[in-house]
Amino acid sequence: MIRIKLAILESDKNYLEKIMTVFNSTFHDKLEVFSFTDKDTALNVLASSRIDVFIASEDFHIETDQLPGRCAFAYFTESNGLDTLYDQRTICKFQKAELIYKEILSIFSEKSGGIIGYKKDGLGEVSILTFLSSSGGTGSSTTAAACAMHLSKQGKKVLYLNIEQFGCANLFFNAEGQYHLGDVLFAIKSKKSNLILKLEGTVKQDISGVYFYESCKLPLDVYEIKEEDITKLLDELEIAGTYDYIVVDMNLSFHPVSLAIMKRSKGLVFVTDGTYIAGAKNERVFQSLEILDNQNDWMLMKKAHILYNRTNHTPDKQLNPREISTLGIVPYYQGTDHKQIAKLISSMNLFEQLM
Repeated sequence: MIRIKLAILESDKNYLEKIMTVFNSTFHDKLEVFSFTDKDTALNVLASSRIDVFIASEDFHIETDQLPGRCAFAYFTESNGLDTLYDQRTICKFQKAELIYKEILSIFSEKSGGIIGYKKDGLGEVSILTFLSSSGGTGSSTTAAACAMHLSKQGKKVLYLNIEQFGCANLFFNAEGQYHLGDVLFAIKSKKSNLILKLEGTVKQDISGVYFYESCKLPLDVYEIKEEDITKLLDELEIAGTYDYIVVDMNLSFHPVSLAIMKRSKGLVFVTDGTYIAGAKNERVFQSLEILDNQNDWMLMKKAHILYNRTNHTPDKQLNPREISTLGIVPYYQGTDHKQIAKLISSMNLFEQLM
């Protein structure tokens, strides 16, 4: 594992002592920290100690063209609403240490695109579970979030990955931090960042224990995802070996991006409301999957499961003529918000077949 060499130039000695104490106790295995109150001393050390990231208080004006080429730079500022200062990145120093660390990691990843870092030999043991629906309004996002919560309760490290074009991960999961999935997609497409470090620096963790990327600010960013982008993302997540499970919440289609995810999934969960209309649409989906399996030997149908959601009756067997594995039936919850419903579903014994 890489230990990032971090240099901090700060005029406030009390703040410097506090941040050093936190970094040395919490991130001692990830950061090697050097602290300075004198600009000339700091710049001399930068030249001789191969510092990776240099952060200077806004009290100091730094000539960045004099910094070593490998050294990433940002200003420490007191304002959380200031993105740049003197055309350089900024980090608000009055926020949680974990958020400061993630911003340091993100800045370092953009400068160190050629460094491998955290990679393992071969792919990890992560299992991908994908939730889809052939009909709108069946609650595939709610049940996907519930599955992620359930797995987290079982002590698993879980990433909820919403790549619906109009998806909103923060309907179910919330955490502080400024980064979102669009930053990850930009890193993939630009090929300038160390992607594994970028993934760690931009991910958030909900109070439930579930990790997630906040949805893109612009839905069009999701529309721009290509097959090679999603393949790269999943490759890096597997190689990093950080998660036991990745729960993917996506639109159902036969676009190359969707097929790439389905082929890599351990389980495909088709969420339906048990109506005849939804059943008819599911049948058309399964017919298509069978054709794809026969043409390509993908075995997608062997991964398929049905989850009945928002229904208060036992679905007719005619709705599942292929006798596809059924995870269970989720009742219709009235007068309860989506996040609370996800929590209720997460407590049900629905997802054991997927584990």
